[in-house]
Amino acid sequence: MNSERAHSNEESHDEQFRITSRPEVVAILRALAADSVLMTVFFGGSDNFVVTRLLAVNPQYEELIFDGISNAASKIAMCCAPTLHVHAFHKHIKVTFDSTDVEPTLFENQPAFRMRLPASVIRLQRRSDYRAKAPVLAAPTISVLQEGLVEPFKARVSDISGAGLSFSAFSEITTLSVGEVLSGCRLEIPKVGTIEVSIEIRHVSRHHDGAGRATQRYGCKFLRISGASTRLIQRYINQVNVSRRNSVAKL
Repeated sequence: MNSERAHSNEESHDEQFRITSRPEVVAILRALAADSVLMTVFFGGSDNFVVTRLLAVNPQYEELIFDGISNAASKIAMCCAPTLHVHAFHKHIKVTFDSTDVEPTLFENQPAFRMRLPASVIRLQRRSDYRAKAPVLAAPTISVLQEGLVEPFKARVSDISGAGLSFSAFSEITTLSVGEVLSGCRLEIPKVGTIEVSIEIRHVSRHHDGAGRATQRYGCKFLRISGASTRLIQRYINQVNVSRRNSVAKL
């Protein structure tokens, strides 16, 4: 019972990182194919699996093409399985998804097999504190109402993860201390939405900007953040990563 409960809790945690946006799903799968990432396809239980590579992602045909396998028994068992569970690690990030409808095919005149393009994938950071640097022109902003202030101050977020974020503020506007908890902050995420979060100041560093004004950078931890809010943040991080990959590909 304890192992079943632990497995259930793990699945519930992973659901926070499920991606359902079709462009994001396609981009993540194409990155796996482009980097020839080894992928494990499970069928009929954890003892039945094959290791292969994703060769092509064809959203127009709702299909994924994988490198062929030589074991005849595995081919038959895999094609008869009602659901396939696919696992991979790409740049220290775990990617998993489920699919159906496996059948043999040819790819560039070589044996291959294909399965249905999944409606969603789970992209799970192996480090929960991994933070993505926010692009200057499309950065989230956070509005913080500090005790003693009549109006909240707004700051641009410099990096963000599912566990926390950082931002900078001029010392003349506010001074926050390590351990200070700020509730009811509004986090506005471009093209994703606005969520309410509570943060705890975990780190403070002081510096001066180009004009010589005193500035403080705050590293913050989210407190009691909901799964829905975590998914929105993860969606933004995925969009940033996809945009950066596309920019590099055009160079």
